[in-house]
Amino acid sequence: MKKITLLGAVALLFGFGSANAQSFSDDFESYNVGDYIGANSSNWTTWSGTTGGAEDAKVVNDKAASGTNSIYFAGSAAGGPQDVVLPFQGAHETGEFVYAMKMFIESGKTAYFNFQAETAIGTTWALDCNFNGDGTFTLNNGVSGSMGLGLYNNDAWVNVELKINLSQNIWQFYVDGTMESEFQNGTNKIASLDLFPLDATGQWWVDDVSYSVTPCTLPTLNAGVSYVGIENGLVGFAREVTAKVRNLGTTDLTSFDVSISYDGATLNETVTGVSVASLAEYDVAFSGTATLAAGTNVASVTVSNVNGGTDDDSADDTKSMNITPITPGAGKVVVGEEATGTWCPWCTRGTHFMHVMEESYKGYWAGIAVHNGDPMVVSEYDQGIGALIGGYPSGVVDRGAEVDPSGFPGAFLENVQMTPAAIITNGAFYDATTAELAVSLKVDFSKAVSGDWRLICVLTEDSVHGTGADWSQANAYAGGGSGPMGGFENLPSPIPFDQISYDHVARAISPSFEGKANSFPTSVADGDSHTLLYSFSVPADWNTDKMHIIGMLINDQGVTENGSTSSINEATAHGLDNGSWITGVTLMDMPDKEMMIYPNPNDGNMVIKTNIDAGLVKVFDVEGRLVNTTTIPANGMIELNDNLETGIYIVNVYNKMNEVVATEKLMVK
Repeated sequence: MKKITLLGAVALLFGFGSANAQSFSDDFESYNVGDYIGANSSNWTTWSGTTGGAEDAKVVNDKAASGTNSIYFAGSAAGGPQDVVLPFQGAHETGEFVYAMKMFIESGKTAYFNFQAETAIGTTWALDCNFNGDGTFTLNNGVSGSMGLGLYNNDAWVNVELKINLSQNIWQFYVDGTMESEFQNGTNKIASLDLFPLDATGQWWVDDVSYSVTPCTLPTLNAGVSYVGIENGLVGFAREVTAKVRNLGTTDLTSFDVSISYDGATLNETVTGVSVASLAEYDVAFSGTATLAAGTNVASVTVSNVNGGTDDDSADDTKSMNITPITPGAGKVVVGEEATGTWCPWCTRGTHFMHVMEESYKGYWAGIAVHNGDPMVVSEYDQGIGALIGGYPSGVVDRGAEVDPSGFPGAFLENVQMTPAAIITNGAFYDATTAELAVSLKVDFSKAVSGDWRLICVLTEDSVHGTGADWSQANAYAGGGSGPMGGFENLPSPIPFDQISYDHVARAISPSFEGKANSFPTSVADGDSHTLLYSFSVPADWNTDKMHIIGMLINDQGVTENGSTSSINEATAHGLDNGSWITGVTLMDMPDKEMMIYPNPNDGNMVIKTNIDAGLVKVFDVEGRLVNTTTIPANGMIELNDNLETGIYIVNVYNKMNEVVATEKLMVK
């Protein structure tokens, strides 16, 4: 798995003294089984400060990394959640901090903990750590986003360590002695640990907890680079460039020069007329941008000419960062399906990360919000996703393993590198008069495949809103008590319906959640092209200018091989490709009329849809000559592939009494 790496941290301990050093350890052997840890130790507490109750964690002896005792955490599905806090005797901004603990997480269960940056609980989150039930973990926070991912062993005691040089903002995360991620943190401060089963399925044990704080001594004049601001991503993406210069001396900084070099280019900025106090930071925004280059390249930021001269410690004048952007597989589009609902208070986390993914990876990410228990439900889609997840919010990326929405970035970066077996091109024709949308998904295979491959078409809509309580969004992040979450911490709970709209909302799925069996021939050769056509009747309250078409190619393992995404307007600009109509499936309800033809105009390939379940459809030219007669099937869908000449035709629908019940004009181009 990918690691985020920062250079130049061979050893964290440099320039730090032992005066006023702090340390703590607890192996839980001094307690009795059944003791509440917060109620029996002055070092531990809970999020609310109330100890000795359901929020507190109990000492148990069914598992232990050393001795016989540990503490146990469980999500709401297993009688929890607990919410235990270990304060670190203040908020630390300089020196070295080291935290360690051992965790036992059973397969299929999850664990979560975070580090708080301020002594006031719930003010600022420094780091969120999600351990998933599949043996993967992700690190992130609300400022810096994703900061690492890696692997751990289920069903075994795992040693987790966090080592930080707070003076230079170098954070290292270790699992069983191996450094899995090294990063800089936009929130470079640490004050306490919070152990909390974020998910209902959370369940784990903790033992052998320890931390130490080693302070540093500041020289007289010293400027250091504490942050290199180039966001990683995909090759070719242009990124804004920022840096943070920190006063690591006792004298105010009044001027300095800053430069950054990356991929052979250098940007320079001069800062004057400032007064940066001791331990304060100054944000530098460079006027140029950096284009992410393939491979691993070093971005180095250097501060110089400090107060017109040389500072007292050159060791922290330069900060270097390895940037290894992802090279996407040719034509790869990753599809993320999020399970959400207005009733779900934690689902604002899903909303936030869906927005992050769209903003960060537009064109490579197709997000679909599948609603449950609210006015935006598509029943078949809701039931299909419900079978793949264990709770809300949740989701799947390319129909892989269930992930929390905060895990979307990591799962995306893994999947986007894969070269798909085929590329999907979206086309469409929309008849605004009849509100009929025809969609073509053209699949060009670059590999030979075999088995039961399927193709699904999804419509989504942005800026969806309504009136009434069912449209108001429950919000667990209201008030900031659960940390920052893309601004939701500044909104109430529930968020009133007139203050929120919903994006990426799944509106329709065709032909079904699983797709039509054997959508393609059993064997497809390299270079083959197949196009399938789908039809939708668009209700009047949907805004086609805000809608997207998403294609999903499902391989013979039930995994999304590739996706496609375009607005309806982009697809109609491409035009409708000729292909085979997906028929014999349940489509959306028709408006109140007996017949529709789509596309119309067409080139002689069309579908005629009627509510009459028995009778005939006849096509006449303008001279009244009969050119086609077709019996209406039970599903009311007639696929015509006639070689009609360019011109105007009349289509009549006859019921079983041979009475004309509907007439439409047909134009063949």
